[in-house]
Amino acid sequence: MKKPDLRLDTEKSADPMDADCPNCGHHLTEPINDIWKDPNVQLALKDGRAPNDVAVLYCPKCGKCGYYNQGSHFYCRFCKQEYYCISEGEEPPTGFPWLRLDDHTTLDDTVTECTEGYNNHTLP
Repeated sequence: MKKPDLRLDTEKSADPMDADCPNCGHHLTEPINDIWKDPNVQLALKDGRAPNDVAVLYCPKCGKCGYYNQGSHFYCRFCKQEYYCISEGEEPPTGFPWLRLDDHTTLDDTVTECTEGYNNHTLP
C-alpha cells in the first residue's frame, strides 16, 4: 500500500501553516473537526477518564462539537464564542450568551458507523 504524501504545498505561501493538507484539504490553521482530536478531550482521556465520562456540547452558533468540563461556561474552539451554561430552573444571564443544559452528550455518544474506510468520531 502506498503511503500518502504528507508534504505541504508551500509554493502558495512562505508560512507552511498557511496551507491546506494535500490529502484531505483541511486548512492547517483551523482546528480539526473531530472531537476525539480536541486537545482538551485528549488530555482528559490521557488522565484516565473514560469516554462515557467526558462531556461534549454542540455550539449553538456554529453547530460544531466541543469539550465541556461540566462547569458554568462552555467555550467553542471553532467560532471562539463563550456561553454561560444554565440548568433547568435557572434564569438566563443578561448581556451574555447562554445555553441550557437540559441534557449533555458524552464522548461515547459521538462515535458513528465506519464510513469510507475510516472511523468518523464526530457527528454531523
